[in-house]
Amino acid sequence: MSGIDVHTAALLSQAAYPGYTPPDGWVAKSTLSSTNGDNSFTVFSNSTPHQVVIAFKGTDTLSQIESDIDLTQQ
Repeated sequence: MSGIDVHTAALLSQAAYPGYTPPDGWVAKSTLSSTNGDNSFTVFSNSTPHQVVIAFKGTDTLSQIESDIDLTQQ
């Protein structure tokens, strides 16, 4: 069994953001977010060949950049 191709990985990464859908054959199983909603990840799976991908929603705003680098919140 081999891994997913780069294009599929990019589409799944994009689908971690609101308003985007996963590529054909993939389904979002669960999305978990931080309490303030700034950070999240989505678990995607496909039925054939039974793969699972965890896609992290990246940084959107300046406040998220600040929270990403604020070591006091770690």
